[in-house]
Formats: sequence, C-alpha cells, structure tokens
Amino acid sequence: MIEENKLDILESLVVKNNIPYDQLKIFSHYCYILNYDKDEIIYSKKIKFKYVGIIIDGEVGYFLNDLKNNKKKIKLASFKKYPVGMFNFLELNENNFSIKATKKTKIIAIKYSDLKNIEDKIPSFAAKLYKSFIKLNMQINKRLTSIIANLATK
Repeated sequence: MIEENKLDILESLVVKNNIPYDQLKIFSHYCYILNYDKDEIIYSKKIKFKYVGIIIDGEVGYFLNDLKNNKKKIKLASFKKYPVGMFNFLELNENNFSIKATKKTKIIAIKYSDLKNIEDKIPSFAAKLYKSFIKLNMQINKRLTSIIANLATK
C-alpha cells in the first residue's frame, strides 16, 4: 500500500456533505488506500474483501456466475466514486459472485471491523456514513434490477 494523504482524498469525495474537518481527520485514520492491477481479483469465494470503500481511480467489474454452465452471467461495472464492498449488504451467495479490477484501480476503504470504533468516536459522522451506505445500496439494487429486467426482455 502506498501511503497518500487520505484526508485530501476524503475532502475531495465528501465536500458537499458538510462534515466538520475534525471528524474527517479522525475518520481518515481508519482509511486505507488499496491498489489493484488490471484483472486482479478483489473478491471471490477464496479472496475476501473485508472493507467498504469508494473507487478513487479505475474500474471494477462485479460478476454473477452461472454455476451450472460455469460461465459469467451478469456483469455490473463500477467506476470512479462508486462503492466497492456493498455486496456484503446485499447478502449475495459468495459461491457465484466475484469482483475484479478491470483497469488499474485505487480504492479508499475502511475495514468492517472498524465501524464500531467509528460509531464510538464520531457518532454523527457514523450516522452520515450509514445513511450513505443505504443510499448506495439502493443505487446498486436499482442498477441490478435494470440489468436483470433488460436480460429478461431479450
């Protein structure tokens, strides 16, 4: 992991959320910058992604696989400023789900295990964070529903 100024990255992502600088500074201590090469697997049955994050550069592909025919069934792409790791909230079966970087990709992320510490130290920030999780989860569900509906009409 290359150390970067995580606070600058966070400020560029959340500038419209009116989050106080001191809370953002505390939150930055829980953040990691994750770098992936093109075609590197981010999540699969064998590789776990114990974070939730935002793509700050690059692109990832979400793949739902047809286990009976052993082929990719649905691909959903996520780009800059889209979330990665929200699939844990969708409760997808990990046996038929994977994520890989489709370009060289950089993600700013927090570990799921740190969420309780964030709640304790900066509760108002945590509330905004969870609100964002819900909003992003709804956007992902909407995109998935649209893709599935399009496939059904073909």
